[in-house]
Amino acid sequence: VMGQTPAARLGHSFTLIDDNRIYLFGGLTKINNYPQKECYRYMSDLHILHNHSKNKYAWEKIETAIQPAARESHSAVFHHNNNTNQKHLIIFGGMNTDFGRMGDLWFLDVEQLIWMNFEINGIPPSPRSLHTANIIGSRMYVFGGIVNSDDDEGNFVTSNTLAYLDLIKNEWNT
Repeated sequence: VMGQTPAARLGHSFTLIDDNRIYLFGGLTKINNYPQKECYRYMSDLHILHNHSKNKYAWEKIETAIQPAARESHSAVFHHNNNTNQKHLIIFGGMNTDFGRMGDLWFLDVEQLIWMNFEINGIPPSPRSLHTANIIGSRMYVFGGIVNSDDDEGNFVTSNTLAYLDLIKNEWNT
């Protein structure tokens, strides 16, 4: 594999965009090796693993002017709108120590490499981490994960809720 390999991490996303590109975003990396006090850093970096030909791969680090906050345990899906021919990597949720569980939604135009974050109609699912998301047609379905509990003590609970984002109407439905 050519290019600079991204730092080792967990809780990242690794999303196939087409037969030749896989997008790696975010995660959590260990920044020291002291067993007494391990330190970790949340990541917001974006890398593409290009498949140039059979068994010839190359990493590319992507720098963007705007990007989502660092996070881990988010979901990432690819959506190709056949009507407009737009192609997006869509990031939802996750967590980090500054924001806790997150419920934000980011779109990366995979051709122009520009992140976008805009208002979506409807009631979004609760902020969450460790959930799943999948695209079926023009909908992104979000299921389960860990959400904050209703108590004021910062506890969390697992969820079995299902919501979808209509990618044509830009509207959440629960």
